[in-house]
Amino acid sequence: MLWDDQQVESTVTREFIIANLQQAERKLLDKPVAFGDLSDDTYIEWILEKAKRIFLILKELGVTDRIRYVVDDSWDDDDLPLPLEAIARLDLTSTRDEALEKRFYKTQFRYLLRMMKEGEHTDYDADEVVPVEPVNKRPGFAFDHTSEKVHLPRRDEVYLRRRVVLGETAGKVSEEDFICEVQKMKSIVHQHIISLGSSYTYRGCGYVLLSPASDTSLKSFIQVVPQQFKVLAKPQRRQTLMTWLHCLIDALAFLHRHGLAHNDIRPSTIMIDESNSVFFADIGSFKRLDTDRKPQDIEIYEYGAPERWVRGMAVHESSSPTKYSSVGKKAYPTVPSSDRSSIGDTHSIIISPTGTGSSALVNDWRNTPTDPHKSDVFSLACVWLDIITLLLKRKSTSFSSHRSAKNKKAGRGGGLPDASFHANIGQLGSWITTLEKDSSKKNDKIFRGVPPILRLTHRMLSRDPDQRPTPRECEERLYNFLVSALDPEKPHCGIHQFGDGNWDFGNRSSVRNSNMTSFSRQSGSSTGSGSPIMLKANMKSLESPTSTGEPDHIGTAM
Repeated sequence: MLWDDQQVESTVTREFIIANLQQAERKLLDKPVAFGDLSDDTYIEWILEKAKRIFLILKELGVTDRIRYVVDDSWDDDDLPLPLEAIARLDLTSTRDEALEKRFYKTQFRYLLRMMKEGEHTDYDADEVVPVEPVNKRPGFAFDHTSEKVHLPRRDEVYLRRRVVLGETAGKVSEEDFICEVQKMKSIVHQHIISLGSSYTYRGCGYVLLSPASDTSLKSFIQVVPQQFKVLAKPQRRQTLMTWLHCLIDALAFLHRHGLAHNDIRPSTIMIDESNSVFFADIGSFKRLDTDRKPQDIEIYEYGAPERWVRGMAVHESSSPTKYSSVGKKAYPTVPSSDRSSIGDTHSIIISPTGTGSSALVNDWRNTPTDPHKSDVFSLACVWLDIITLLLKRKSTSFSSHRSAKNKKAGRGGGLPDASFHANIGQLGSWITTLEKDSSKKNDKIFRGVPPILRLTHRMLSRDPDQRPTPRECEERLYNFLVSALDPEKPHCGIHQFGDGNWDFGNRSSVRNSNMTSFSRQSGSSTGSGSPIMLKANMKSLESPTSTGEPDHIGTAM
């Protein structure tokens, strides 16, 4: 039992005290305390008003008969916690028992529980009890493991607890930086971005409790569709996937509107919870506090924007000045390792020269002086294609093979080809054409939204960052597309008043507690008409898009 204030108050009553005392002590309860010249209280009044926790501790130690001596010396709960050397003064036994005193010292912290409050930080002393309980704890899984699901007493919500080792040495985070990052997390509140529940420090570590807690990433979802999604009716599954596109661009627009960039959009950093809601789970401060993060993930390369990558050997000498390497027709600087800490989230991926596949082409990922907001748009477009591919029942492995079909590297054993999006922009165009043709064969009206969404995705994938639309523009257009495709229903994200620039991002907690696969019915209906324009995307048009406008409506004929 966790003894917070509520539990202590409800447990220690007059009846409880009488039931846990012998007859001799019961007779004293209604008598004035021994130091009556200083207090008008009786023993029972003193216990009920000032020493409930002390009484509980004595009960656990089996020495409730000593409560009269504790009261006679005017001890009360405000004196707790007592240092070990002071406990002897309580006279717990007629002859001193050091073992019992040590037990008192440890036990008292169970009755001095400090509960965490939503959105607040708590510093716990080494001897305190932290009121956090693991969910479905597995044998051999340490309570302070780097990441695990937990819940707090009297809260129904499950959190993902992430541990950070504090310190000034390599691989650790200073306590000052930890608190600073926690404060930054509090400013990121959106229904499709992981949020900070509480934080605390304890025994040399910092902990953050994040919500919602999920084990399913978009990457794993695409590989093996979970049962929670399979049980949905077919129309609901389609609606869910289509609205995910809007959920993600809504969250990205929120970040950019507040001057933040994600910098690492890919399937592994997008999570799906038990209610089939999608959200970004690894951004900014959350990512910087992950000291166990493994940068050697080829997915980082494959979903990165073209301007963020340099082919060939990267610069790692700390004394080297900024150098430039060619990417397409533009030159971008490679950031020396010594300068990375001043730039932001930068990870170095060191690959063996004998490696194969995409990883063999990658030597360094650096945050270039280019606009990270525009890079986010490219990466999200890649994720959109993954989701639409799933919607149209195309295999992700087929998509990967298609991307790399013209980028195979000759070599002994036929090394794995480069399947990255940025290195195969031309192939993305032909895949988009394939997806559009697939959608034209579907009878469900929801697929009417696919062609214009693919045209928007086409622009987001432009090799030139300046040719990509902003998240605000993407969201406006996507919302209009979905209004027609889902009519009479609309995406469950807050309806934005695009006309006056005011965005209502909604309340995260209210959305989290609802079924995210449902859609709010709104008055009115779509008025769009006309026939869809077939997208003839190819390598040239993707690399140098000439069209800057998209229709705001979807045709009724397919």
